[in-house]
Amino acid sequence: MPLGLRLDLSEGGRLSPNAISQFENYMAQQDCEIRVLTKGPKDIDINSQINSDIYFTTQPITNDQPAYLRLMKAYALDHQPLTITILVKSSTSLKNLSSVEGERLAIISQQSYLGGEQVLKLLANAGIQQAKDKVYETGNYLGAMSLLLHGDVFIAAIPGPLARKWLGHNKLSIIAESQAFTLGELFFSRSLSRKRIETCTLAFSDLKQLNRRDKKMQIFPSWLEGFERR
Repeated sequence: MPLGLRLDLSEGGRLSPNAISQFENYMAQQDCEIRVLTKGPKDIDINSQINSDIYFTTQPITNDQPAYLRLMKAYALDHQPLTITILVKSSTSLKNLSSVEGERLAIISQQSYLGGEQVLKLLANAGIQQAKDKVYETGNYLGAMSLLLHGDVFIAAIPGPLARKWLGHNKLSIIAESQAFTLGELFFSRSLSRKRIETCTLAFSDLKQLNRRDKKMQIFPSWLEGFERR
């Protein structure tokens, strides 16, 4: 029987039929047959009961998970530190957060630890209390970037690795950046055999995007490049 994989989508990830199919086909070729579980809560609360063989979360771990083994962690694009940044158009000539209070802000989601909670914390630490009606949720970081480029918002919250990839060609500037976080982990059920766990962790270790037509990584956050063993 295929293993069930449940995904935390609070940091993005597209469960499109094409992306799911390519991911499942890749895993099957690596002798780790998996079915992506698309039904149920959109966001995984890692501190509650999880009914899946493997699950992926981008939330900080606060409680032990006795039924699961914490075996693999994600790494960001080019192994860069995973931060959250505040971006503006370079034409604004702003250098810090002091002038953005009251401006429209694009974020991925209020439920996101990195792209939601830590964004508001970064602003609050600068003395800025962001009004709820000025916050626009986009569901993915490309959407937040698009709102900024089209002038629908004045600032956008984008993870550091993505921000540095996108800002040069789009004439954008980073005016604030958080500390680095370690987020994105794969948990495996303790009920799985040792052989199956070993085969699947090896498959995840080799998982990567091969070219622009390769969609299998799209089920994960856009800042995620791959997985490595803990």
